[in-house]
Amino acid sequence: MEEKTVYSGCRLWLDCLWIILALLVFFWDVGTDVCLAVDYYRRQNYLWFGLTLFFVLVPSVLVQILSFRWFVQDSTGGGLGEVEGLTKRGAVALGCLYPGRDRLQLATIWLWQATVHILQLGQHQRRWYWAMMFEYADVNMLRLLETFLESAPQLVLQLCIMIQENRAETLQCISSLGSLLSLAWVLASYHKLLRDSRDDQRSMSYRGALLHLFWRLFTISSRVLSLALFASLFHIYFGIFVVLHWCAMAFWVVHGGTDFCMSKWEEVLFNMVVGIVYIFCWFNVKEGRTRYRMVAYYTVVLAENTILTGLWYAYRDPVLTDSYAVPALCSVYLTFAGGTPPQLTWPSHRRKRMWPRHVFPSSR
Repeated sequence: MEEKTVYSGCRLWLDCLWIILALLVFFWDVGTDVCLAVDYYRRQNYLWFGLTLFFVLVPSVLVQILSFRWFVQDSTGGGLGEVEGLTKRGAVALGCLYPGRDRLQLATIWLWQATVHILQLGQHQRRWYWAMMFEYADVNMLRLLETFLESAPQLVLQLCIMIQENRAETLQCISSLGSLLSLAWVLASYHKLLRDSRDDQRSMSYRGALLHLFWRLFTISSRVLSLALFASLFHIYFGIFVVLHWCAMAFWVVHGGTDFCMSKWEEVLFNMVVGIVYIFCWFNVKEGRTRYRMVAYYTVVLAENTILTGLWYAYRDPVLTDSYAVPALCSVYLTFAGGTPPQLTWPSHRRKRMWPRHVFPSSR
């Protein structure tokens, strides 16, 4: 019993440290992006300033809208309300649906939540302790989507700028490193959360989380480097390629039949956002073994990386790029090899029915 207590205390400290480090990585990522945008503005490079600021602000606004939408669903019986024991009827039976609150108090809560999300501070919280992990999973999903809408294109943009200008500023390198680490960290954190919250999956140790983090660092590095090399020369064709890949991945996800959102149109919209994630790396959104889906995805990505880097190498300026051309190509393939998936079965987050029945008390 004493050993278990010691282990639990150690685990608690590790959990706190992991969350603190995640916050530091987040502020590092966003803070350096904002500083970089200001630096571009001071140097009167308004195109880079506009694109850098765009990838900071727009994803945050979109995620806040989604977060507020989930708050509305949970408050009107959807989302958490569809989990057994948290339905409106079940909550009334348990005596915990807005106890002692009148319409004025309810209006105050809604006004507060709206203000919080307008200020980009949406946290998507709930009062019930037993729903904490469900809410934490939602928060992590929102953070994951925001990171891939902001940090991933930001990383490609900054690498493309450095390749085009044939030089790398210190702030650009710091910002790019922050974006890369943020992408890998949010994926490792999200996967660890899902493993910890599911009875049908073994909990992930922090050693496993770190291995997952490094695996993601390798995988994403290979992908964004090949994208940046291609984009530095073929601007229009890069845009066409990204749109085509996104459409194909979104169609693949839709065809797979995900079960995440409360309505059909929201499910399609969610699949379209997941398609953006699939531009950069693998992300599971469906239950079941993922062996063949992962093999298919990484085969396509390897073929795309080869074509993109091959075209860049064929049409590059030898005088300007000879010093780093071969190391860049080697980095693409070495990091891809280092990002070989360590396992072939991944849990997925199902917002509508994520928890086993026994987790929540029955309302009957």
